[in-house]
Amino acid sequence: MLTRWYAPARPPATTRASYLVDTLALFLVPGFGEAISAYVVIPAAIAEVWMVGYLLVIGVRITKPAVRPALECGAPGQPACALP
Repeated sequence: MLTRWYAPARPPATTRASYLVDTLALFLVPGFGEAISAYVVIPAAIAEVWMVGYLLVIGVRITKPAVRPALECGAPGQPACALP
């Protein structure tokens, strides 16, 4: 689950929007697209670096498995479970 400070950036959405605007500008208005291309991609670059930093610092949270009792029926070296 993403933290509250991370959510406003929304790196995947920011990246997609930036690249979409860049591609459409280059395709529909080539002169204008070339002029704004470097500036439109800046939010995508920031979002990608932010996401990599988040994953390196926070990472994926894995819950620890519950401790199993030492004597469990059917476990290796233990007798089989009795049927009721």
